[in-house]
Amino acid sequence: MSSDLGEIAQLLDATLDPSKHKKGMCAPRRSSSADYLCMLCIKSILLTSQTAESALKLEEKKPQYSLQLLKIVASDTFPHKIRLSAALAFKNFIRHNYVVSPRIPNPFARLPLPWQS
Repeated sequence: MSSDLGEIAQLLDATLDPSKHKKGMCAPRRSSSADYLCMLCIKSILLTSQTAESALKLEEKKPQYSLQLLKIVASDTFPHKIRLSAALAFKNFIRHNYVVSPRIPNPFARLPLPWQS
């Protein structure tokens, strides 16, 4: 089964964070919050945008991935930017994985315009 929503949301967020686009290192943030520092200590792997994109490519192959993306989009608990990123990832997933059967007409086929007939 696919990863939980939080992990996919974290990967989507890592692809959007501009501080993680630099040479595989996360830019340090200044915070006096002990909780934030503790969270950084617990997480031993820093996600870069490239590793997050690679991890999302692996997630795509798991069953229920597309449904997990839609659950993120429909959920009010995630920030707007993650929900939008999940919608875009869902669109790209369908674009790359949608297969039209040769027996069924393609609903996405380009129809001739009235003045072209």
